[in-house]
Amino acid sequence: MIKHNCTRILQSIFLMTACFLVSFTAFADGYEIKLKATNVKDTTMMLAYHQGHKIFIQDTAVVNKRGIAVFEGEEPLPPGIYLGVYPGSNYYEFIVPAESKYQKFSIEVDTSDFINSMKIDDSEENDIFNEYQRFLAAQSKKIQEIRKELKKIPKEEEEKRKEKQAEITKEEEGIFEYRKTLMKEKPESYTAFLFRSMEEITAPKIEKKDEEGDKEKSDLYQAFYYIKNHYWDNFDFSDERIVRTPIFYNKIEKYLETYTPTHPDSINASADIIIENSKANKELFKYALGYITQKYQKSKIMGMEGVFVHLAASYFLTDQVDWLKEKQIEQINDRYQKLRYNLIGKKARNLKMQNIEGEMVSLYDVDASYTMLLFWDYKCGNCKKRMPVIAKMYEKYKDKGFKIFAVCTQGDVKKWKDYLKGKDFPFIHVIDPKHATNFRLYYDIYSTPTVYLLDENKEIVAKRLGEEQFDKMLQRFYSEKEAKAGK
Repeated sequence: MIKHNCTRILQSIFLMTACFLVSFTAFADGYEIKLKATNVKDTTMMLAYHQGHKIFIQDTAVVNKRGIAVFEGEEPLPPGIYLGVYPGSNYYEFIVPAESKYQKFSIEVDTSDFINSMKIDDSEENDIFNEYQRFLAAQSKKIQEIRKELKKIPKEEEEKRKEKQAEITKEEEGIFEYRKTLMKEKPESYTAFLFRSMEEITAPKIEKKDEEGDKEKSDLYQAFYYIKNHYWDNFDFSDERIVRTPIFYNKIEKYLETYTPTHPDSINASADIIIENSKANKELFKYALGYITQKYQKSKIMGMEGVFVHLAASYFLTDQVDWLKEKQIEQINDRYQKLRYNLIGKKARNLKMQNIEGEMVSLYDVDASYTMLLFWDYKCGNCKKRMPVIAKMYEKYKDKGFKIFAVCTQGDVKKWKDYLKGKDFPFIHVIDPKHATNFRLYYDIYSTPTVYLLDENKEIVAKRLGEEQFDKMLQRFYSEKEAKAGK
């Protein structure tokens, strides 16, 4: 159910359900779009638009007794793929061209079949788009029927299955041929622009063998890097029309997920390619920077905060972003400051604190194959539950050189000592009563317990793990060490 809210998000799929528009004139430089549908009257509908993988509401209008809703405004709409959305989340898609003079049109549809019933007045762009939609719907139906037939053929009947697969390939090639023909015959159309933006790069045939003489393996690697290096060749970063479509989002996602290793340094390099190219148009720049930042800020993969830190330092905090409020920039800077010291792969900040005997102990002086840096609080209920589990883990790995540097986050030395009396927690216990080390900033301590795993050089290899995850990681690390030593 779609709620009446200009910032509310809908879900949709591009180019599989589409239809178009209607026009008369109201404003010389604005827009007027009339949408008419059978069996819909005396209600309201919405004009929405794509932006990446989300859909936002642009406007609402009353559907009169004749089934007509009029959307109009004094300022032109940003170009893109828009949707006419009816009650019950029924919708169809259409194009709003860039030029204001072409933003006055009308569309009439039958709600039983939006695509094939569509009648368009005063919009050649939507005529082209709807013609393709009808063709795509017909081809998709054919392919679906062939797939059903393929499922019925036993696996043993390989020849028959190959014949059906060939039929599917033929129909799919027909879609690509349609796109090629349209791009050639109507290169200036919005639909041709969309097709060019979607176009995939094909690697040339590569004959060179790798060092081991494995031609197939060599072909795969070289084809991969060729496509990655030429991935954006057909994409026009200066054209704002792509922002209000799902295409830019799909391109970014595939580039980051398929052609970029899941490592912060690799992602940062790919992100820079996208964002720097996007500077050719402010709207693309805003979308690319915003989406990529959000994607990795929300990532559940450990270490991805390194992407946020890179983007903050490279773009948000260098006066390149003028669309955010000062308070928002301050929040980004605050998060950046708390994350930049404790990234995976970075050497942990040294901590010199007093131990139970009152002596100063340095984290860097701990001689260990791996060190758990544990931040805990004697008043924390969760810490009280987890500390015995951590102690068992210590017993399991202590003979392999594993140690625990346990930092109490509270400052009351007496209460700290009293709590530890009689507890079997054989760790290196330290406290910083005056918080002179600023450990909360350097290790982003906002809750307890918080754990970091450091290697023998005190570089951070993992952070914020549960005991089970921590145990599995230690098992793997020590197994790899032992296997390497065995060689």
